[in-house]
Amino acid sequence: MREQLSRLQFIFLLMWVVMGTGYVTLPAAIAAFTGPDGWMVPVFFLFSCLVMIALIALFLKSFPGKTLVEGLTDAFGRWLGVAAGLSVLLWFYLVLCTVVREVVMFINIAVLVRVPPYVTAGLTVVALGYAISQGVEVLGRLAQLITPVVAFITIILLALAQQHANPGHLLPVLADGWTPVLRGSVPATVYAMELAVALLGVPILAKPARIPRDVLLVSVVLTVAGLLIELTVILVLGPSVSSASFPILEVVRTIEYGHFLSRLDALYVMSVVVTIFLKLGFLHYGLVSETQRLFRLSHPRDVVWGASFAVWAGSVALFPDQAAVSNFILNSVFGYFGASVIILPLFAIVVQRLRKWLGTPEPSV
Repeated sequence: MREQLSRLQFIFLLMWVVMGTGYVTLPAAIAAFTGPDGWMVPVFFLFSCLVMIALIALFLKSFPGKTLVEGLTDAFGRWLGVAAGLSVLLWFYLVLCTVVREVVMFINIAVLVRVPPYVTAGLTVVALGYAISQGVEVLGRLAQLITPVVAFITIILLALAQQHANPGHLLPVLADGWTPVLRGSVPATVYAMELAVALLGVPILAKPARIPRDVLLVSVVLTVAGLLIELTVILVLGPSVSSASFPILEVVRTIEYGHFLSRLDALYVMSVVVTIFLKLGFLHYGLVSETQRLFRLSHPRDVVWGASFAVWAGSVALFPDQAAVSNFILNSVFGYFGASVIILPLFAIVVQRLRKWLGTPEPSV
């Protein structure tokens, strides 16, 4: 029986693919460049999302019923198609390793301060592998259950944090021009590129033709959420936001009403752990399912545990500390993501359109 997700489950999963880690790391990445103007970045994020929506729509029209790897193999043939597919699998793998390392750093700083990172990473990927071995429907049901709860917690925390809001922290506006805002938009653009995983929905949705409008809905929700979060972080923390590793966590820790309502960071930590697990789960599903399609395996479960171990090893070996993660994100991610999920699919679309226009047969795969 083919695995299926409802449209709502797919939208929730896609939302957490972007916001799972964006909820944690993106405010700090933006603040490193923008200062008080970081609240403008979500506008550029929405523009990046619109570019991805157009690309996804073109891909679905050029390769109906195909995922990203299947479309690449159709466009480039057996050997070049496999090479292109491997580059996509490598993209999934590196994103997974990076996100596992980020969540391990967050957990070790916020909760498990004495636990070695490789142990935390191991526990994470074991849970991840087990969830994926049960099917993507498990992730869909978890997303449907947990998203309203996390949304409610987020709204409450943002509202309670307004006790320390200072509108003066938003001034001066554009004191250094648009350059810092544009530089701060680069990390947000990288997160927008992750929307390419929406193509995983082709075989698991009843109506895959509606994927572009689902991505549009997700983009609008994420833009509004990002704007509210950025405004709150800047209003509460002010200039100190540039030096905070996890600005939202610092904002939550400022909440205190009398002796009975304080230390609400536990709610935030629990929300982060669950939502990042959803992100990791969908990305891991993408890695194993696209591996199965590329190498024509009988079932994605054949590679679940091997891929899980590889992700654990990569998160430890490739990113030994926070500096390694930051260096990769700041210096390599934008170009690598752009080549893997924008230029390569766009090239495949052009090749497929030219082939149809010239009337040449598709290469054998």
